[in-house]
Amino acid sequence: MGKKVMLLSSNKKHKLELLILWSCSILISFMFCGCDNDSTTHVDFSIPPEIEWLDTTLTVQGEIVFEFRVEGNSPWKLASGYINGRQVWEETEPKNDTLSFAWDSRIFQDGTHALETRVWDRDDQVGISPNRMIWVKNDTTTSDLNPPVVRWSYPESGTKLQGIVGLPFNVEDDGGIRSIRIFKNGISEPGDTLDSVRTGNLMYEWDSETVDDGYLSFEIFAYDSASNLGRSPVLLTETVNQSLPQTVFIPADYPTIQSGINAVRENDIIRVSPGTYYEGLNFFGKNVWLESTHGPEQTIIDASGWARCIYIVHEEDTTLVIRGFTLKNAEKQGIASFQGSFKVSNCIFRSTWEGIRTGNSELIVLNCIFTDMRNGLEISYSWGRVINNIIINQDNVGLWDAAGLSNPVYHGYNLFHNNYQDFFDFEAGEGTLFSDPLFAEDSYELTPESPCIDAGHPNIIDYDGTRSDIGVHGGPYAYTR
Repeated sequence: MGKKVMLLSSNKKHKLELLILWSCSILISFMFCGCDNDSTTHVDFSIPPEIEWLDTTLTVQGEIVFEFRVEGNSPWKLASGYINGRQVWEETEPKNDTLSFAWDSRIFQDGTHALETRVWDRDDQVGISPNRMIWVKNDTTTSDLNPPVVRWSYPESGTKLQGIVGLPFNVEDDGGIRSIRIFKNGISEPGDTLDSVRTGNLMYEWDSETVDDGYLSFEIFAYDSASNLGRSPVLLTETVNQSLPQTVFIPADYPTIQSGINAVRENDIIRVSPGTYYEGLNFFGKNVWLESTHGPEQTIIDASGWARCIYIVHEEDTTLVIRGFTLKNAEKQGIASFQGSFKVSNCIFRSTWEGIRTGNSELIVLNCIFTDMRNGLEISYSWGRVINNIIINQDNVGLWDAAGLSNPVYHGYNLFHNNYQDFFDFEAGEGTLFSDPLFAEDSYELTPESPCIDAGHPNIIDYDGTRSDIGVHGGPYAYTR
């Protein structure tokens, strides 16, 4: 009897094993071999929901409805909305792929707020929307109802861009600017937002080699302290990083000097026709030759409204040459160079706070005039040469060693006159003159009696083969008279 019971148990056990194997085969067939048209298809549950905003509202007031679309393979279990990380809306088991939620913006203070949505599927995978910045503006009692005025400094679209470029623009507003966003082809990236910026002349720095050659549009959104939005016109540009070395002419090829700098690359030449150019310049690391065609008395860089006429801060070297300009009316310096180097010749610096200021730079300054400023040259932790220059009528110092120690700068054969102090922590170099330069009336030409004639460095020769004169009309780079 015992053996019979054992035999019966063994048969039942064998049938149970067959049943388990058959069930597993059915499950595997369902998972890997598909199913008929009346069954639920296999779903890949490893992909979380994807969320896309359907509206582009930037400024909101009162009650507002935000719409978004959800894409994914699994039904939704939960959707929620957040402002600054605080949950303000929730919907369980939403039925549609297009969702929306209403929000009363008056429960938050006026200003910038971050908007985000999250959706969970039935496998508890969560999709998170891109973060959106919105402006809440419910205070209608403010007296500032005027948006900022935003203008590009270029007169028209069509400028060409090479390498690192600077796009100058101007922002004006009575109440101050809270934030600026730059849009390229309608897209604003995280690095394209400027917070707490000043009004006036500004410049957007951008590396054009991050995109393929072709056309590219730029637009500026500026928000003031009352959340008013001002927008610039669309600026259409063309990136041309694959072009050959070139010489460009201002304004024949490009309307401004900065637009010419933006359009060239290393070792190109920019030639500027006579005229007054109201702008501030930045070379963005491009070692180019920038010169006027007719000399400094006919070609003027007027930096009214800009801190500096020329700003050199991108590790340029002395193959960056600036020749034949008058630099004036900057709030700070004619040339400021920090971690960048340059060579400047036959230029006139006047009516700025300082002519040249350097820090950790190499400078070569030949045959220039510095007049009617607070300081002529302020040199700090720099090296180079300052030769054949006229430094006159400075309210403070003509040549200043601002490092408080000896800069390895050779300076000699310069003329000083009518400065409050000719040197500070520098000693007079060889060939230094202390005398009236005796200019011709209403000109920087030297009269025949001028002590500057043939008084320059003996190894520097004028274009007529004689020893160089001191001043803007001397040296090998002078403009013939």
